[in-house]
Amino acid sequence: MDDQEKIALYQKLVQSRIVESPTGLIELPIAALQEYHDKVGLSPEQLCYFGLRLPGAEDGIYDYVLGLDCDDEALVQIMDAYYYDMETGESASLSHSAVLEASIYRRYYNGDAMVCGDLLIDQLGRLWMCVMTEDNIGAQMCIQFSEQSFGYEICREDLTFISRLWFDGKTFMFSPQAITGHSGMPS
Repeated sequence: MDDQEKIALYQKLVQSRIVESPTGLIELPIAALQEYHDKVGLSPEQLCYFGLRLPGAEDGIYDYVLGLDCDDEALVQIMDAYYYDMETGESASLSHSAVLEASIYRRYYNGDAMVCGDLLIDQLGRLWMCVMTEDNIGAQMCIQFSEQSFGYEICREDLTFISRLWFDGKTFMFSPQAITGHSGMPS
């Protein structure tokens, strides 16, 4: 299959099924992306992605944080850890050690990690994002939300923008507006 055929197939199977409402809610059809993945002949370990750029995001800038209302039971994995030299702009992967991973996870779960506004969503409905846990230590994280969760709240560091990302098992959704989940009876 040549590139033009892949583009036409993507437009037919995937792009035509992406829904964007007037409020800015975006619905990404994960099953359609999986179907496209299979039809272009990618192996199970190869991934297809939707790219999602948060409003106001800039290349290589980490100015978002996880909000307070996040899926506590999400499966979070460090896929890559890297050192970033702020003076030269160069980066290099770091060996995964237990101490490094513990440090990254601690800062991530404490809310100290800064998030880049360029996100990826794969054909399995997982969220991929890059975080900086220190001035020179970053990581690429892969997050699989738990079933029936309301995903993650992601905010600009200055709280001028609050959004929500979640996956319902079929569709990955992004709302550029604050949505709060609540379980239980109203008081």
